Amino acid sequence: KTVKQIIREQKRINNRSIRELDRELNRLKREQKKCENEMRKLAKQGQNEAVKHLAKDIVRMKATQTKFIKLKAELRGLSAQMDTMAATAQLQTAMKNVSKTLVTLGNSIKLPQLQAALQKYQMENEKMEMKQEMISDAMDDVLDADSDEE
Repeated sequence: KTVKQIIREQKRINNRSIRELDRELNRLKREQKKCENEMRKLAKQGQNEAVKHLAKDIVRMKATQTKFIKLKAELRGLSAQMDTMAATAQLQTAMKNVSKTLVTLGNSIKLPQLQAALQKYQMENEKMEMKQEMISDAMDDVLDADSDEE
C-alpha cells in the first residue's frame, strides 16, 4: 500500500469515529434533558434522594460530554496531521523526481560545449548589434540628407 492509501484509510476510520462521537454526544444530551425533566418532576413531589441521584447522573453526563468533545478535537487534530503527512509525502516524491531530473540534466550538459556555445552566441549578438547600429546610422544619414534637401 502507498502512503496515500494508508492515510486515506486512516482518515476514513477517523471520520467514522468522529461521527460516532457526535451521535453519542447527541444521545447523552437527550438523556440529560430527560433526567432534568424527571428531576423537576421528582422535586415537585418532594423526593429529594431521587433528585440527588439524578443530579449526580447529570454531572457524570456533563463530564462524559466534555471528554467526548475533547476526544473529537483530538481526532480532528489527528486528521489535520494526516493531511500534513500526505502533503509531506507528496512533496518528498516531487523532490525525488526533481533531483533525478537534475542529475540527468547535469549528465547530459557538457560544460565546455555550453561555454563555447555561449561565447559564440555573444560574438554573433555583438556582430548583430554592430550591423544594426551601422544600418541605423545609415538610415539617419539618409533621412538627414532628405530633410536637408527640403
